[in-house]
Amino acid sequence: GGKDSLTVLLLVYRVLGPNFKIFFADTGLELPEIVENVNEIAKFLRMSDKLLIKSAKSKFWEIVEQFGPPGRDFRYCCHSLKAQQISEIINEIYNGEEVLVFLGQRQYESLNRSKEKPVYVNSFIPKQIAAIPIKSWNALTLWLFILNEKINSKIHTIPQNIPITSLYFKGQERLGCYLCPASSLASLSLLRKTHHDLMEQDR
Repeated sequence: GGKDSLTVLLLVYRVLGPNFKIFFADTGLELPEIVENVNEIAKFLRMSDKLLIKSAKSKFWEIVEQFGPPGRDFRYCCHSLKAQQISEIINEIYNGEEVLVFLGQRQYESLNRSKEKPVYVNSFIPKQIAAIPIKSWNALTLWLFILNEKINSKIHTIPQNIPITSLYFKGQERLGCYLCPASSLASLSLLRKTHHDLMEQDR
């Protein structure tokens, strides 16, 4: 649903066409626009049948009761909500065999991501061989690619704009879980205005 994942999806599509599967780990804290866009992109590429969504549902609220809220340096939620969902997809679809997965991660996002190798294995998803084709891309490069990318004319006889998550046009720069402790104060402040009900929900 974000620009990084969209860029990687389009790059892989360029090379393989629709001959791959799209994984989406729904943490249960996704903004509705994100989920909507993921489905819209899959439909746009005529790959709805290749889209695999695994949702953590309300698991976040259950683990918060045990561990307390996650922090910037204590983001257990990434492993409990995202990594676990991807592991389950791999185990269910590929019977536990190793799978090559292309991720939308960039070195400019964080110190940890800048240290990641272009190809690595996450200890929390041992069956996933992660490749990062846009590791060295900056945000401007991403946007230039997305806005100029053309989809094979066999699918769309008339060039169409690639669906982009509407949140980017409402001031958001980084998309992820709406309660992510890594979010900037500016992003959280904006979300309180645009998604008041989600930010103020009482659990």
